[in-house]
Amino acid sequence: MRVICEQVDVAHSERSWEERWCGADAGLITVWTRGRQRALEEPLLAEAAKRGELIVLNWKGGIAQPPKSGRKFGSLEYLASWQGLRGDPLVIEMDSETALTCSRTGVVVTFTSDPKKYGAPSPDEVPAESAQVAVDDLHSGMTAGAETSSTNSHREG
Repeated sequence: MRVICEQVDVAHSERSWEERWCGADAGLITVWTRGRQRALEEPLLAEAAKRGELIVLNWKGGIAQPPKSGRKFGSLEYLASWQGLRGDPLVIEMDSETALTCSRTGVVVTFTSDPKKYGAPSPDEVPAESAQVAVDDLHSGMTAGAETSSTNSHREG
C-alpha cells in the first residue's frame, strides 16, 4: 500500500490514538506531521536532512557512527519523519523497501516495515501500555505549532 500526504491536516492531531496510529497508514502520517513541525523548531536539523544526511532521529534509521558493513536497516517511521523534516511530501510504499545513501557517511540504509530487520521488537512483542506511553510522549510534542499547519490532502491506496 502506498501512503501519500502532501499537506499537514490540523485536525489530524485531534483524532483518537487509534485513528492516528492504528489506521491504514500505521501512524506514518502522524510521524511525518511531527517531522514537519520539528523542521520549524530545529532548522539546522532540517538543513542537514535536506542535504541528504540521515541524521539521528527518534526512530531507527539514522547514522551516528557508520557500521563496518556500510549498510543498515531503518524503520518506515524514520523515513516518514525524515521526509517531513525535509519539507517533502510523504510518499512511502509500505509493502516494499526503500534504500537511501547518507550523504555525510556514505552508509546505505534500507527502510523496511519489518522491525526484526532493524532490531526492534515486533508490535505483538511490546506490552500495550509501553507502546501507549511512548506514543503519548510523542504526541505531546506534536501539539505545539499545529496552528501553522495547512489543510491535508493525503491519499492511501
